[in-house]
Amino acid sequence: MSLINQMLQDLETRRAIDEQAGLPNDVRSLPITRTSVAPKILLGGVALAVLASGAYWWAQVRSSVDQYPGPMPQVITHPQVVAPRSSPVASANIPAPVQMPKEERSRANSAPIDASVRQTPSISSAIPEATRGQFSGLKSATVHPPLPQTPVLPITGAEAMSTSAVSPLPSPAVTKSNPDPVVINKQVRLATANDKAENEYRKAMTVLNQGQVDEAISGLRAALREDATHSNARQALAGLFIEQRRLEEAQGVLQEGLAQNSAQPNMAIKLAHIQVERGDIKGANETLQQSAVAGTNNAEYRAFSAGVSQRLGDHPAAINEYQAALRLAPYANIWWMGLGISLDADGKKAEARDAFQKARAGGALSPDLDQFVEQKLRQLQ
Repeated sequence: MSLINQMLQDLETRRAIDEQAGLPNDVRSLPITRTSVAPKILLGGVALAVLASGAYWWAQVRSSVDQYPGPMPQVITHPQVVAPRSSPVASANIPAPVQMPKEERSRANSAPIDASVRQTPSISSAIPEATRGQFSGLKSATVHPPLPQTPVLPITGAEAMSTSAVSPLPSPAVTKSNPDPVVINKQVRLATANDKAENEYRKAMTVLNQGQVDEAISGLRAALREDATHSNARQALAGLFIEQRRLEEAQGVLQEGLAQNSAQPNMAIKLAHIQVERGDIKGANETLQQSAVAGTNNAEYRAFSAGVSQRLGDHPAAINEYQAALRLAPYANIWWMGLGISLDADGKKAEARDAFQKARAGGALSPDLDQFVEQKLRQLQ
């Protein structure tokens, strides 16, 4: 406005001067001044900017049409979102654009451009409203329609953030490799013969505690059928036979066990007891001799062996066995009495009297045995 006002003031000034000079009142062109050039330059620059932006827009539209010749689809059903630079998208599998003949390309270029192509949709229009906030960091993106016979690219980068904006096909890029399966080597331990025998033995002891003797005997026999070397089952079975006075069966069970393994002092003592009771003193001594090495540190075994030797009249052997037993159990009064008997029979009166005195010192003898020892002491005075 200031420029126009200045021009009007100049015109008024020149009119006033012309009137004073007596010049004719006609219109004359004003001389070109430097101030009249600026508006023209400004208007020209604006026009050039508008033309340049229009040409750029037209060039973008023409390049989009040249890249995808032929009729464009009206509806875009599965848009593909181009990932930002920070998220690399695999492009090795994208095939080259199909080259068309020059005549068909010119006809395609001259065809009217559909409105869906003129307006290039942005990423906000391709993504549903519920997931637009996930892509707020993306400035712009180009949505291309799928080409025929073109493989679908894997979902990578920002596309994997929304399953509703992209095709639900699985992506090899996000496929997780299954770890190596853990192999558990289960080795089933088969029950051995001893395990089965032990099981039968436990069941037999259970029913025996309930007073079922016959069932217990059957269970113990079953245990020995599973494993004939099961010592506890054999001795328990022999003990039940002895209680029932089935001495012959008990003796057979014990002899069979010692034939398999003679190093069983307790089994040898039971068998020797049966043999002594049945009057087979010599057989009892032979039984004890077979297990002598195994019974070296067994006080009961040595004392029983001494008693068998004493019945056989072998007093030196009896003295040796009694002394060995008393070294292992020095407070066994009845063994001191047995040692005194063998010492007296072997002519060792003083030692016999000392042994009898130790037998009475403990006070553990029965009245009959205590009376017998007192009588022996009177004889040895």
